Parts: sequence; C-alpha cells; structure tokens
Amino acid sequence: AVDPSLYFPPTKKRKNKRTKIFFYARPGNPRNAFELCLLIIQQLLERHGNKIEIITAGAAWDEAEFGLEGKITNLGLLNNLQEVAELYRQCDIGCVYMLSKHPSYQPFEFMASGMATVSNNNEDNHWFLQHGYNCLLSEPSPMAMAEKISWLVEDEKLRERLSKNGLKIVSTEWEKQMNDIWNYITES
Repeated sequence: AVDPSLYFPPTKKRKNKRTKIFFYARPGNPRNAFELCLLIIQQLLERHGNKIEIITAGAAWDEAEFGLEGKITNLGLLNNLQEVAELYRQCDIGCVYMLSKHPSYQPFEFMASGMATVSNNNEDNHWFLQHGYNCLLSEPSPMAMAEKISWLVEDEKLRERLSKNGLKIVSTEWEKQMNDIWNYITES
C-alpha cells in the first residue's frame, strides 16, 4: 500500500513538451543496478534526443563523472517524501531495477502517482507487476530495458493504459493490507 495523501495522480493531464522519464538511481545499492541504468539512459538519449527529459533521484552522484553532465537532471537525495511525490506526478514514465527478492516501493508509488512503470522481470514480483497490464517488464539487459521504455516514449496510448491499470491495482488501504497479513499469519 502507499500513502494516498502523498501519492496520487496529477489533477490535470500532464502536458510535458518532452516525455519525462524518471530513474531511481542509487550507485551504492547493487540491487538497483545503477550501472545498468546509466547504459539505458545513454541509449535513450541516443535514440530519442530532445524528445525526452531524464530525471534521476535517490542518491547524490556526479553526472559529469559518467558523461551525463547537461544531458540529464540529477536531483540526488530529495529532502522529504512530499518532494518525491511531487516529482513523480510530473513524470510520464518511471523506471526502477529490483534485483532482490523483496519488492521495491518505487513501482507502487509510480503507479499511485499515475506514471507508466518499467522494471526488470523478477518472478518474485509477478504477484504485483503484470507485464502489459500495469507495467512493462523487461529482461534486465540495458538494451531490452531501453526498448521497453522506448515503446512508452513512442506510444502515449500505451502509457495511459498502463497508468490507468496501475492506479486500479495499487492499494491505498494500509489497514486492509495489515489485516490481510495478520489473517494469513494467524491462519497458517
């Protein structure tokens, strides 16, 4: 579940001149595959140029060190969850790697904020992430991920459909989720 007071879709349709793509970028967390994200970003910039705007956040790092100075907006570590939620409402597409068994909270928050979501295929997360319904899943290679993100850059109707279905599936009811967990534990 997500906090509905923070994570909700924009009240008006986004009117970005360029497709805004958000990457969760944390160099110090191997499960988020920072280096693979950098390769995807480079491929997307080569493929789409000024048609896209790439924004990263999650940790402080120097984009110049990776040849991306002036090509992306790196916000580093944001100050609070309100800033995170506001950023998500501005973006069209959210991309995050989840290489560990437990799910990351970013896809839940992306969907609740009305973003089309892209993540790597991870069978431990199929209970929530449903390729072609509420997100696009890809093999974790940079080329495959860049291809899936490109589908969303080029197909606004696909973005809208995934976003709409993401909003249907994400829960904002923490009490219900906790009761479901409690019932599962006590019935086992």
